[in-house]
Amino acid sequence: MANLTVSKRRKTQPRQRSASFLYIELGSVSFKASYFPKGANNNILADKGSEVKRYRNLLCLQVYRNQPVRREDLDEVVAWFHEIYDWVKKDAVPPADEVLVVATAAFRDMEFFEKLEKAVENILATRVITIGGFLEAQLLMESYRRTPQQFPGSPTVLFDLGGGSLEIVWIEKGSRYFTSLDLGSGRVTAWFMDGLSRKEITERIYGEFKENCRLIKVHSPGIWYGTGGAVKSFKNAFKKSKHDPIFRHHIKDEYDRVSAELLNSHGRLKREAIDSGFDKLIKAAPKNLDEHRKSIYLGGLQIIEDMCEYFDINSIVLDKASVRGGVVSRLLLLRSSPLP
Repeated sequence: MANLTVSKRRKTQPRQRSASFLYIELGSVSFKASYFPKGANNNILADKGSEVKRYRNLLCLQVYRNQPVRREDLDEVVAWFHEIYDWVKKDAVPPADEVLVVATAAFRDMEFFEKLEKAVENILATRVITIGGFLEAQLLMESYRRTPQQFPGSPTVLFDLGGGSLEIVWIEKGSRYFTSLDLGSGRVTAWFMDGLSRKEITERIYGEFKENCRLIKVHSPGIWYGTGGAVKSFKNAFKKSKHDPIFRHHIKDEYDRVSAELLNSHGRLKREAIDSGFDKLIKAAPKNLDEHRKSIYLGGLQIIEDMCEYFDINSIVLDKASVRGGVVSRLLLLRSSPLP
């Protein structure tokens, strides 16, 4: 077992906010709105001192399967923004003094994005900022630097697996390497639903790794630190506490179980699984997951399995870092513009 040492991260003294702040993140699988009241302490990196509202969706599957987003889905999204406005208004700030709406992953490709932008401008009097994958990776690094906890010696690899993309950050002493891959739980589940085989999907995933992760492949440590909704789902699936590692054999056993239930002898999604909509996918996922996470569990599991095999990862540990933490730390702790 590796000896654990406390990594030396720069610490920033928390400050008092002079204004209320509303942060909204539009992801592939869920939207999150976080409200930080005026004058509250800036202990936001551990998600403390803030209220959060979520809207769970599977818009990513419609986008990645090249299906038009239904009008009723857009209406539900707009209704959620009205709910957020009313929620913030109850705190006597209509709207908050500072509002930031960030869109990631699937929103970069959504055909109704312009309509959503107009709705946000009308309701919250601000614009939606769409950030690219490489900036997501940098923001993840920003959050990592400000959340002290125990890590093994250098190098360290941190990854964020979402519904539409996979960000990987490699850190060794003063060196940093960021990359963003077109891999996500929703995206890969869509590939299965479109008829691709397990072999074809693994080849696509390996292709992304070979093209973008050569340095990481050579210097990959045995332990990786993961964040994002998909990784948290795996922690729940394996019934692990927050700091317990998920070992490679756990992932392999779970992958074999789900594959046997959902894939045929050719490694393709069984016809009954496709015809059932999401019913079979949901049934094969662990019962203690949220419904929207169950539907894309297969895709996330495929990525994690291939990642462990390709980079020879022995275990994965959940980390507190997040894109949200990076954005808010830049805006509130550094007092600078959070995004270009």
